[in-house]
Amino acid sequence: MPKVFYVQRGKKRYAYTSTSVYEPGSKYPKTVNEYLGVLDENTGKIIPKKKRAAGDNLFESDSISGKRLGGSWFLLNLAEQIGLREDLFRSFGAEGDAVLACAIAQALSGGPFTDVEDTMNGCMVRELMGIRKSFTSPRMSEITRILGSAFHNTENLFERRLARAGDSLSYDLTSVSTHSNIGGWGEWGYNRDGESLKQMNVGLITDKKGVPAMFELYPGSVSDVSTLERTVDRVKEMGKGDCVMVMDRIFGSAGNLEYMIANGYSFALPGKKGTKCVKSLISKLVKRRHDADLWRMHDGTVYTVLEAEVAIVPKRKPSDEGEDSNDTGEYELVLDDDERFRDVP
Repeated sequence: MPKVFYVQRGKKRYAYTSTSVYEPGSKYPKTVNEYLGVLDENTGKIIPKKKRAAGDNLFESDSISGKRLGGSWFLLNLAEQIGLREDLFRSFGAEGDAVLACAIAQALSGGPFTDVEDTMNGCMVRELMGIRKSFTSPRMSEITRILGSAFHNTENLFERRLARAGDSLSYDLTSVSTHSNIGGWGEWGYNRDGESLKQMNVGLITDKKGVPAMFELYPGSVSDVSTLERTVDRVKEMGKGDCVMVMDRIFGSAGNLEYMIANGYSFALPGKKGTKCVKSLISKLVKRRHDADLWRMHDGTVYTVLEAEVAIVPKRKPSDEGEDSNDTGEYELVLDDDERFRDVP
């Protein structure tokens, strides 16, 4: 027998049923909600909904407002389209839906995780997902305890998300400012928001459409460049060593490039204009910009493209380099007109 639930709006209470049904080929149950009518507070009976003629609006005039239903429906539908609900279910079991419901509620609240309980009571995510348990304070404590000890479940989730991500991955780093210590993660470092606060760094891997696949946490003092080795190694451990890593120019130090090449990673990133060999290539490109043999078309636009092989070699004399160079104190990039180029595999 489907369970009846009520939604209070103004002075009226509206009755609905929520039923979980299994469909062939589906990995998790589908929730079907049906509007019954308005509750008569005097008699305790439900006044049935009015029947509509064919062609009438699909929504009842007294249906749930967009604020209560729309955001929940949109985020849940998005999670199902990108396979996140299925991956959470397979990684966390029955608690996977609770994790997703909390994430949706936090996104709707726009605030900290402590706001989830109140937001959950004001939206339709539980009903849409067929979750019968309420998200009281004890329940929220139970969920956070489960997540805190679910390291292997999270690793399994990352593997599943990476498997869906295709053959190219994007990597970037951001920071979260904090007034607290965050269990030792909060440290002083380069604050991207210009705030005089400690921070924690978050490394994020997405697919080429920007859908998140996994993340790594780093103390706030760790620089962008030094996070790359750990991140690409983790991606390789999870079975994606054959993909192309697409990164911002900040990660393109000669040391990082040497590490990725030595370990068989493929990558794409912009060069820095302060690098000696990049300056040389730009000069050659300017001189040959009218050479039709170098023209390439992409998305209806013609570009002049100069291809070149670059080698990473130890510097003859260690020196300091500016931030606008791919060269480092110990390594530099050279073209095939440098005699050291021939000694590099």
